[in-house]
Parts: sequence; structure tokens; C-alpha cells
Amino acid sequence: MSTSAIRNDGTQYFDYGTSGSGDFFFRGGSGFATVLVLTNTTNVGIGQTTFGTSATKTLAIGSGVAPTTSPADAFQLYSADITAGNAAPHFRTEGGAVITVSEKLGTKTNTNLTLSTNDIGRVTIDTSGNVGIGTTNPLDLLQVGSFTSASSTITIGSGTASSGSLYFGDGSGADRYRGIVNYYHATDYMAIGAGGVEYMFLRSDGKLGLGVASPSAILHVSNDTLNIRKSNAAGTVYVEVANDGIFATGTSLTLFAPTSQPLIFSSGNGEAGRFVANKNLLLGQTSDTGERLQINGALRTSAPTGGTAAAWKFGAVATVTPTSQNRTIEVEIGGTTYYLTAKTTND
Repeated sequence: MSTSAIRNDGTQYFDYGTSGSGDFFFRGGSGFATVLVLTNTTNVGIGQTTFGTSATKTLAIGSGVAPTTSPADAFQLYSADITAGNAAPHFRTEGGAVITVSEKLGTKTNTNLTLSTNDIGRVTIDTSGNVGIGTTNPLDLLQVGSFTSASSTITIGSGTASSGSLYFGDGSGADRYRGIVNYYHATDYMAIGAGGVEYMFLRSDGKLGLGVASPSAILHVSNDTLNIRKSNAAGTVYVEVANDGIFATGTSLTLFAPTSQPLIFSSGNGEAGRFVANKNLLLGQTSDTGERLQINGALRTSAPTGGTAAAWKFGAVATVTPTSQNRTIEVEIGGTTYYLTAKTTND
């Protein structure tokens, strides 16, 4: 059965059962083009009369002309090509933003794209391509949290026998990880590297290795000299620890010099003293004359307690009161006590 309802102006009509299909067709315009079709398989077509194979309960919208304005209190849904032969749904909001849904989700106008849950924006991609998680105004390519957030956390999850990594790259292949931060869960340690090579290793017991993957001390440095420097306007103050250098235990601090080299002590006025390779101590001189203690200058000791302010001085004449009780000093050498008595002008 075919039934037609025609308006008195002859421009629109309604068909039922055309070609025996049992479909409803709404046609209009001077060419009587199909505007809407309702099929007996519950498909709906707007400007479209064909559907995909086996389609049921499907809405098909033919491509048309995109709207350039938005009606009040409404959004618009239409079909348009993203690329030639690739039509996709388009949503135009009352505010004029156009959102497309295809193999890529995005906007076609200069507006941000926000993903929300519970009607709260969670992820924002702004018009410059910056991505914000927990912020709607990302300032960098990726920003996590806003500057008013209580706290922000990023977690890199991995299996107990696997590792988690953060790479800094400038190319493909090996160049994709020129800078490295690795955490190895199987052995619980973190490694940091540069130039594609790991150099710093932090173990779960707090030991840090520089060039040593298995440090045996709180700070373990291999192969190279460790310089600890502090720069200021007056110059650079530093402690240098080399292969032969400073060694500390729980009760002592030992200073080492490279083999056959002196251990030198200096002040702002230059060298003050040195231990040479044969264990002799030189004060005020740099040439070893063979004695265990070599002093270029005077050796002074203060007067004993209870005496006058007189001082004793090796290598110089002592001036004391003739009746002074503080004319004797006690010196212990090799476990033996010796007494040195100053001679006055009355003796």
C-alpha cells in the first residue's frame, strides 16, 4: 500500500510503504528530496536514506553545511567531513565552540578541550597544546596540579621485578634517552644518568655511589677526584678528595697524600708545613734535612701556671725575672721527662 499526503502548495509530501519497504519518507523542496526517513528496521536517516550493512536502531546524518551561528539555549548536531570522504559528528555549543568526534577528539575552533568527571574539569588541553591535569590553565606542555592545590603526585607504576623510567631525549633510537632516571624494583635502587649512561646510584640503605653501582659507604666515589667547593667574593675555598686523600673513621680523620708525595698544609699566606714521604715533619721550610722534626723559626711555650707572663722560646733568648719560679719547663720525649731551666743574668 502506498499513501501520499500532499500540501496544497505542492512542495512537500509524506510517503508510506514506498516500493513495498514499509518505510516512512518525509520529502520536501522543489525536487522532493528526502528530508527524513524512518525504516522498518528502526533506523533513522536525516538527509540520508541508506545505512550500513546489518544496521538497526541507527541514526545516519548526511553531510551538510556547517552552521556559522548558534541559536539561544540550544546546541547543534551535524555531519561534516573532517577530511575528504571522512564525515564525522560535529557539535556546536551555544557559545560557538565546535567539538568533533572521530578517531581524534578535539575542537575546530579556538577553544580549550576539557575532560570532566562529576561535572568538574579534570584534564584540559588549551589552544596552544599545553596539557593540564588538575588545572584548567596549564603553563607548560604538561602541568600537574594548580598552584593552589594542596598537593600533587605523579606515580610511575611497575612490577616488583621491573623498572620505572623517566627519559629526556632529543631524537630516536639511543637519542630518546640521553637523560635517564631509572628505578629498579627488584633491587630497590635508583640510577641517574646523562649522555645515555648511568653515573649516580642511590641504594635503599641510603648509600650513594658516584661511578659505583654498589656503594659500600654513605658516599662512595670511584675513579675521579671529588672536589667540594664554595665560591665567594674572596675566592674559592675547597676540599679535594682524590684516590689518596681524606679518610675518616668513627674515631679519627686520616689525611693521605699520593705515593712519594708530601702532605702539605697551607694557609692564606702560603705553605705552613708538610709531612714528607719518610714521615718527617717540616715547619716553615720545604727542604728535608733528615730530622724527624725540622723547624725554621722559633718554638715558643707559655710560662707554667702560677708564674709570670714570661714565655720560653727555643731559638731565642728568654727574658725572665731573676727570682722567677717559672724558669723550668717540662718536656717529655720518647716517654722520658726532661726539664729545661732558663738561665738568668744572676745565675
